[in-house]
Amino acid sequence: MIRSTFLTMILAWSGAVWAPIALAETDDSTPPSASSEQAATPYSDAELKSFAVALLEVDRIKTTYAPKLALTLRAQQEVKQAASQEMVQALKQQGMSVDKYQEMLINVQTNPALAGKVDHYLKESAKQKSPDQKGPDQTTPDEMSPDNESSDQKAPIKPKGSKKAEQV
Repeated sequence: MIRSTFLTMILAWSGAVWAPIALAETDDSTPPSASSEQAATPYSDAELKSFAVALLEVDRIKTTYAPKLALTLRAQQEVKQAASQEMVQALKQQGMSVDKYQEMLINVQTNPALAGKVDHYLKESAKQKSPDQKGPDQTTPDEMSPDNESSDQKAPIKPKGSKKAEQV
């Protein structure tokens, strides 16, 4: 079975980015659970749906913060900390801990059947969001710039009764 490119991309992106941030968030006093019995535990549909939404949110947060990484080490650490906090909040909103998210991420990457289910829920969640819908943190710097003359000068005036959409 070939996994969806979308799921593979999200999993690779999230795993590579989330791992260093999540390691900073975990409690060092808790021993890691390496039980193969726990890794084989099936997840409920609700857990898989929550995981899919969390995966999309983590990816969105990463995409939002990646361009903000600064040149200085201190500024990079501040941006990574802010991203980490937002990711932990996104997981909490889905009723998920960092440890549970990491466990599911590993299992989804190694279990094709589980990956197929998560892929289904990812597509379902993505369909519910409009592609034209932008959140406040998804605005590009050019769109926020007061010097952006092109948007002010090139917008045609819509004649009365015209059904054409006005360019913005």
